[in-house]
Amino acid sequence: MKNHALASLCCLLAGILLLGSAGAKSQGAVAKPAGDAFTLGWISPITGFGAEFAKANEYALQFALDDLTAAGGIHGLPLRFIRYDSASKPEEAIRAANRLITQDKVLAILGPYFSTESRVLFPVANRSKIVAISSVSAAPGIAAENRPWTFRNVMTSDRTIGPVIERFLKLYPGVKTAAIMYDNKAIIAKSEGTQVFPSLLEARGVTIIATTTHGTGDIDFAGQVTKVKAANPDALVVNAMQNETVHIIRELRRQGVTQPIVMGISASTGMLPQRVGAAGNGAVLPSYFWLENPDPRAQRFIQRFRDATTSDPPHYSASHYDTVLMLAQALRDSGVTNRPEDLEQDRERLMRYLTNLKGFQGITGVTDIRADGDADKERYVFMIKDGAYVRLP
Repeated sequence: MKNHALASLCCLLAGILLLGSAGAKSQGAVAKPAGDAFTLGWISPITGFGAEFAKANEYALQFALDDLTAAGGIHGLPLRFIRYDSASKPEEAIRAANRLITQDKVLAILGPYFSTESRVLFPVANRSKIVAISSVSAAPGIAAENRPWTFRNVMTSDRTIGPVIERFLKLYPGVKTAAIMYDNKAIIAKSEGTQVFPSLLEARGVTIIATTTHGTGDIDFAGQVTKVKAANPDALVVNAMQNETVHIIRELRRQGVTQPIVMGISASTGMLPQRVGAAGNGAVLPSYFWLENPDPRAQRFIQRFRDATTSDPPHYSASHYDTVLMLAQALRDSGVTNRPEDLEQDRERLMRYLTNLKGFQGITGVTDIRADGDADKERYVFMIKDGAYVRLP
């Protein structure tokens, strides 16, 4: 039994650097790159309002690094990250990027985290001709505006919400009107609340009869809920980050608002069902990670995350794990020499490799990079029920 378990683990580790065997072709892989490690940058909100979310990505990053080390590294070299804290502030993300590009001279940047950070950092990366790839930012259009050097290993909200609305309206066929509550400080939530949901709902015959706004970090939503309660819509759309979503839904139910709720990707986090409890029952939202995915690599990641945190991994931590391995594959197969004098050429090699990446097989499923720099990934629709996510067919 012991030998069988060891053999299974070895098979998993052997597959780590073969995850994207159907992906972009090798562009002249280097047998013996220079240096003692491949060095990348990592920008994440270690402090500030995003720290709770970013912590999950720290675990994912470490799991990926552990797996790469166990698999023998990349051409025998370890992968190293120079880490900077964006403090959940766009200006700090820019400062971190400039340090990584000009002082640390990293090959590529993993990050930033939020769409608000990506909107200001991606132009810097594009002008500086260095890959920046976010595994969380999902507001539409941000990578497309900064081609060819920026990427996002996520499904943008405009492409994840359509299936959610279709399933929601089948579950609740009487919905003809809706009220939208959105965070006007978080770009992803704002774009969902002002553009994505209104256009998709109205195209399906649902009229928006009330709209309220709030800011990231707010905890009192009595006024907003009173307004939507008075409008008496058939359904509610909540576009907010996890903490605010929990407060909003609890206040809705406290005031006796019982209409069904649909949410965007900004609320989709691992602990949301447990935190919102029974108040969230029946709410529908998207994700691109499935906890019951039978893939043994996915199940191993889930178990490691549970062992480390006593909670389920959110979808964005699984995407972060995949992104680290995606970068490792690019370093392995793109022809990077890792010589200081080749830095500009190595950065371009990584950009070209990711631009052409197809069929990367990670724990979130099969991923293709589109012409706009964003990912095509598996999409799932979930309902919250009794403190857990239930996948809807």
